[in-house]
Amino acid sequence: MGDRGNIKIGKVFLYTHWGGSDIKKDLKKALEKHERWDDEPYITRIIFDVLSEGKQGDSTGFGISTEICDNDNYILEVDVDNQEIIEWETDDLTVEKERWTFEKFISEEK
Repeated sequence: MGDRGNIKIGKVFLYTHWGGSDIKKDLKKALEKHERWDDEPYITRIIFDVLSEGKQGDSTGFGISTEICDNDNYILEVDVDNQEIIEWETDDLTVEKERWTFEKFISEEK
C-alpha cells in the first residue's frame, strides 16, 4: 500500500511513497519561491526539499532515481528549459494530460 508519486526533472525522478496525491501542491509550493527556475540542479533540490519536508533523514518514504519508481498517480514533469509543467497520464510518458507554464501552474488552485 501507499500513495506513490513521481516528479520528473530532466533525467531524474523524485519519488514519494506516501505523498503522491499531494505532488501538485508540493510542486506549487516549491515553484512559489520563484528561486532558481532556470537552474535544473538547484530547482530539483528545492522541489525535493518541499516533497520531503519534515522527513529529512528518514530511511524510507522518498527516493531519487533515473527511472520511474512505483507509481499510483499521474507523473508531473518539470521542463526547466521551457519553464513548463507537463502532467502525464501514463507511466510511459506518452499520454499528455495537461501542460502549464510555471507562472500558470502556481496561479491555479491545486
